[in-house]
Amino acid sequence: MKSEECLNIIISEILRLSKQVKCFIIGIGGGVGVGKTALVDALKVSLEEKGKKVAILHMDDFLNL
Repeated sequence: MKSEECLNIIISEILRLSKQVKCFIIGIGGGVGVGKTALVDALKVSLEEKGKKVAILHMDDFLNL
């Protein structure tokens, strides 16, 4: 499965779930250099285009507070 297909599946599921709950948290984890930031950036753009509010909290930033 191509990354764009995976992204569309994730977005569809988020949009479906957003009809049931007002706010939720999605955690993205993985090793260094596997594409976590690229995935999160693509999700943010796509969801904001669909009128959803998105906040990104990087764990590195959170753990350094």
